[in-house]
Amino acid sequence: MKNFWKSLAILACSLVAFCSCDDVEGIDFDDAQVYGAESAYAYYYGSSEVEGCVLYGLSLFVGDVTEKYEIADRGVELYLELLCPESAAQAPSSGEYKPALSTSIDDYSHTFALGTIQEGVIYGSYLANRKGDVSEIEYEPVLGGSLEIRRKGNSYEIKASVVAGQDPVVFEFDGDCPVIDCSSSSEGDGGNGGESEIPTGENFSFSNYTKGKLDYYGKEDGYYCWGMYLGDNNINLEDLSGSGHLAMALLYTSSSSKTALPAGTYTVSSTIGDMVAKPIYQDSEGYYRGTMYLNDDMILVGATSGTIKVSKSGSNYTVEMDLVDGDYNNTYKGSYTGPLNIFDSSSRKAVARHAHDRRTSLAKVRGGQSR
Repeated sequence: MKNFWKSLAILACSLVAFCSCDDVEGIDFDDAQVYGAESAYAYYYGSSEVEGCVLYGLSLFVGDVTEKYEIADRGVELYLELLCPESAAQAPSSGEYKPALSTSIDDYSHTFALGTIQEGVIYGSYLANRKGDVSEIEYEPVLGGSLEIRRKGNSYEIKASVVAGQDPVVFEFDGDCPVIDCSSSSEGDGGNGGESEIPTGENFSFSNYTKGKLDYYGKEDGYYCWGMYLGDNNINLEDLSGSGHLAMALLYTSSSSKTALPAGTYTVSSTIGDMVAKPIYQDSEGYYRGTMYLNDDMILVGATSGTIKVSKSGSNYTVEMDLVDGDYNNTYKGSYTGPLNIFDSSSRKAVARHAHDRRTSLAKVRGGQSR
């Protein structure tokens, strides 16, 4: 199996990672949309920061599934992040699971994380829906509900009754549920046998990008935030999957336009302001975000200083990136000329899972690697 990448929010787990959304109480599931899941997969991520628990991801799919465990064309996925007792290191344990915030801190061993959206990135548990093979996947956070798992050998009976966005949904599954080992210590298909070593003192350059997009994330700290993403033919810009060349930046401007990124020079700075590119940083959940250059699923240059020059002629943008990674003494120079498809990601319906995170403003590096 290729390097596994599920989403930006699933490789680390802490109490902070559990969504701050209130638990949804008193929901009537009698009129809920009911899905008969056609396949199920569990992803073992190893020990969590919650004492006595291990972390799993659980996907229930309606429709075809890719080798990366994503919706292939038209279909629906319910993804839940589970905490199980340490004794469940071989497979998710049977039992009734509740949202993490609905239980006491002594009772996390059969819980699931709720979902949340932050700066266009979806974290935790979610409902994903692709309405056609050329449409973007839409994501809704799971805001509450319950999960029942009954295991008999390799066979599972699973029923999830959750609220995704504003709507109650029910997923039912009966059958085999393969467990994929995605722990960082795994020597098998799911892991990489440990962390990959990032080179130091290197000068990287790449300008053969074939596509680009802009995500408008709305207002933050008095300025308007854009995500810029450039990829080669091996990168899917819809969800930032793939192992090719990928450059990204979080850009801030005083312009409130949702239809065009202002031209000019954006300077990498940790102080948000007009014409600023945010440097790479690690959020409270352990994921890397900001401005960076990746190749083969590894962050090679996480910008600590530098500039991004943007100009526009007609419908085409020209982007020139000159970035410095002071932590690893690496540099990156690259450019792109062509269209930048614009998406309004300030609303939930427009949100795409990045680097996946999955997604961006982005990420722990895909495939279990870390910076």
